[in-house]
Amino acid sequence: MDEANFRTTIDKVDGRNRNKKALIIDSRFNTGGNLHQQLVEFFSKSTDIVARPQGHYYIQDSQPDGSYKPTCLLISEQNYSDGFNFPYLYQRKGLGKLIGAPVAGTGVLWEQQLDKTLTIGYPQLGL
Repeated sequence: MDEANFRTTIDKVDGRNRNKKALIIDSRFNTGGNLHQQLVEFFSKSTDIVARPQGHYYIQDSQPDGSYKPTCLLISEQNYSDGFNFPYLYQRKGLGKLIGAPVAGTGVLWEQQLDKTLTIGYPQLGL
């Protein structure tokens, strides 16, 4: 869940998978980042109006009611921190079906110790 992976996700969804009728989002083994809000917004976007120049073919990437294409989300026990926040919000907002482990909905902050080789992550953010 870093910016580079977010850009890759957008590229895959709006690029080569644009014509797909539904998507399976694989977030297994996601150790976090801080993109849960951006991902939820991206997968819940809707289309109200579409510009189509005369004579051009338009690829419909949303459903007839304007909502985004259906999705389901794969998760695992090894999701962590924001890797759990995104599935939690995805489920809470009813964006699609979760497949996999239960969702904790916690975020982790990392503290570097006096011994610089040791960093401890502890749950602090709860949704």
